[in-house]
Amino acid sequence: MKKRGIIPIIILIIAVGALISGGVLAYQANANKERILSSFNELSKSLVKNLSINYENNINKQTVTGQAKIYFNPLLGNSDDSSNILINNLNNTLINYEYIMDQNLKKIFLNSSILLNTQEILNVNFYQENDLTYMFLKNIFDKYIMIENKDIFNYLEESKNNVDDISYIYNKIIKSLTNNITNDDINVNNTTIDKKEVKKISLVLDEKRFRELSNEIVKDLNKDKKVIEILGEEITKLENNLTTNNNSNKIDYSIYLLKDNIIRYELGYKNESDDITIIFNDSNEKSISLKSKGKEVLKGIITNKNNIINIDITSNNKNIGNLTIANNKVNLNLQIDDGYNNIILIKLNSNDNNNTVTTEFSIGTVTNNTNVDILKITDVKNIKNNIANFPNIDTSNSINLNKLTEEQINTIENSLMGILYKYLDVNVNI
Repeated sequence: MKKRGIIPIIILIIAVGALISGGVLAYQANANKERILSSFNELSKSLVKNLSINYENNINKQTVTGQAKIYFNPLLGNSDDSSNILINNLNNTLINYEYIMDQNLKKIFLNSSILLNTQEILNVNFYQENDLTYMFLKNIFDKYIMIENKDIFNYLEESKNNVDDISYIYNKIIKSLTNNITNDDINVNNTTIDKKEVKKISLVLDEKRFRELSNEIVKDLNKDKKVIEILGEEITKLENNLTTNNNSNKIDYSIYLLKDNIIRYELGYKNESDDITIIFNDSNEKSISLKSKGKEVLKGIITNKNNIINIDITSNNKNIGNLTIANNKVNLNLQIDDGYNNIILIKLNSNDNNNTVTTEFSIGTVTNNTNVDILKITDVKNIKNNIANFPNIDTSNSINLNKLTEEQINTIENSLMGILYKYLDVNVNI
């Protein structure tokens, strides 16, 4: 009798154990799904933290005056297609500009003047006052043209509130994904990174499944009146056509956890011919890299200290340059081997000296130890904060863009085309 009594007890224990283990497995599966969905927000915060500079801009008034110049190597020109004439004229072009802004008065003024061989060929003014924007084409049209009816200052103020709207929509999308992603969409396994065992959680979707989830998200968004108010009625017309049967295209989003901390994010796309993965390492080393068919082709190692971002760039495990960003200073130096015994040099240097910012961008090559300049752009501007002295601007005789006659439009178009013909040294009677 005692032996018979043991059997039901054993069965009961097994049944309870099965229920508990099943519950644990179900809990773990749901936890993995929630963990990978919550990672999107962590990824966004980490990227902002590592790739942004704390730069306070409380300037309400500002005046910027500058000059830009472009240079092409004349050897790039060809007399057969007149490109030599175009390059020569571009090399003899100066662009002068002035920008004035006063947020308190809700005014913006921008003037740009193009000089060819020291002779002004185009002068354009843009003027914003409250909710009206005007354009003036000197020596082409004798009236200010009202081209827009939009208050840019209110727009900038509204854009600050858009952060809350974006956050609201983001949370709705995550909720929809939580409700529609199944445990079959999630893969979990253990692997190693830097000799440390980590947990990898992956969301793997073929093209059909991706479209199904996208369609469900749209349906859920359309059920929310606030979402429609934010995004507009167009969201109600958005539909995904589930006509594809091509399951060879796959999207793979993975996170790697050391304990419960994410140390790596991966986003991959794979089809019959391509296999591309973008990786963001968020451990002791902060880096973004690009892999093609499992081979690392580009990588940037990021440091952000004392409000200075520095990115060391490698390609195929070889150092090719560096990018540094600090307030008004940007410096980029790249040396790329094109595989044909040529080194391509790309440089961007920006320096701030007593509110005068000088920026130079250049592209060149090195072949057989010989440097050849291809392109060089130089910009020098002076920045005066808390100063905004506007010129006298009379818009009383302005005309709305939509009320221009066909003859007036033709006059403006022909004048602008005439400037282009000057660069090509073409004589055309317009």
